Amino acid sequence: MALSGALGTGCGSDDDVSSRGDAGFFDAGEGDGGTRDATMEDGTPDAGLGDPLYLLIGAVFTPDGATGYVFPSPDIDGDVEVDLTRTLEIPAAGGGAFAVPDPPTGQVFIGSGESPVIERYGVDADGVFTLEDRISLMPVGWSSIGTTSGITVISPTKAYVFDSTTLTGVEFNPTTMTLVDDFSLSGFEAEEGFSPEFASSVVDGNRILVNVRYFTDSPLTATETRLAVLDTTDNSITYDTQTNCANLLFSVVTDTAIYFSPHANQAYFFADELSDNSPCAVRVLRGASAYDDDFRLDLNALVEGSAGPLVPGSGTSAYVLRYDETTGGPIGPGSAFLPGWRAIEVDLDGEARVGEVAAFPLTTGAGVGFQVPVEGVMRSYTAIPQFGDAGIESTLLFDVTDPMNVTQAFEAAGFLVSASRVR
Repeated sequence: MALSGALGTGCGSDDDVSSRGDAGFFDAGEGDGGTRDATMEDGTPDAGLGDPLYLLIGAVFTPDGATGYVFPSPDIDGDVEVDLTRTLEIPAAGGGAFAVPDPPTGQVFIGSGESPVIERYGVDADGVFTLEDRISLMPVGWSSIGTTSGITVISPTKAYVFDSTTLTGVEFNPTTMTLVDDFSLSGFEAEEGFSPEFASSVVDGNRILVNVRYFTDSPLTATETRLAVLDTTDNSITYDTQTNCANLLFSVVTDTAIYFSPHANQAYFFADELSDNSPCAVRVLRGASAYDDDFRLDLNALVEGSAGPLVPGSGTSAYVLRYDETTGGPIGPGSAFLPGWRAIEVDLDGEARVGEVAAFPLTTGAGVGFQVPVEGVMRSYTAIPQFGDAGIESTLLFDVTDPMNVTQAFEAAGFLVSASRVR
């Protein structure tokens, strides 16, 4: 499997606040949902990998735009400083995507919004990047990797990427970097006046789930959400539609289900009566190929206020972001990008509110989570972005493995969307 995600430009400066809230750097997937056991094939933790090396992937923002980065670090806890002079740069003006194979192979896959090319880099023990190979998707009609759901590496011979502009998917061999198959995603075709946008892919066994949200431009609001489930054994696809819960962008994966929750601007759409759907979450049970029609979690009711997305925690624990009008002012088009959101811990299995997390500072209406093997133990981390004049200036990474003892790991430059072991 792989930790994968997509990069974009939807969380920069206040100039973006009236936008629909593009997936952008908020859109970081969790690959296999963090379910991989940290024990290697011979039964011992991290066998044969040598000294650990981690990759921190994120973006820095300036008034002139955004630049993605991949930074090698020997540690993920303690005094970690992202040195931007030692990073592999990802042009991010038009978006992009990445994948780090899991178990680690010493490689990272990168695609940018500037060309239809995916590059594979090797990363040595000293954190030096070497371009090993590349594949162009121009032969299948793609012009960039900027409007995709991320790069999903299933095995040494099978990887996928899905594009919302052409509504096509591609299978390629990540070892030989050759095209294997391309296929239509016609089930995502939108009616006139509606625009589709892909969230990150989620892997569930031999299947890949892709969630797509739809917008109208006048008035600006989110409508339905659709799901595609790709069977990687034969590339067959099934689709499902969700109209009771809109603007679904973020995913949280547990042992029993994949939960999808909205972009923070859904709180404004609902409060301003641009949408009939209050911010809510739906789920797909593990192994299923459709939304669970018996489940709809009203996030506004759960936090007793205007709710943003679910943010991954540990196990069945997650965090709902709740907008605090006493800090951020009345909710409006730009509220998703204001540092007025508080994290409320919830138990997804019990659908019950637990309480505010004192360790988390006020944040913007987004956050990401991932699991990383550290010293043979799989640890859960939640990334909380901090907003400044030029956009998101830094990210605080918290170790949430024990929800009763949340601790800050380190602070990273810009918006950190991924941390994973590469060696």
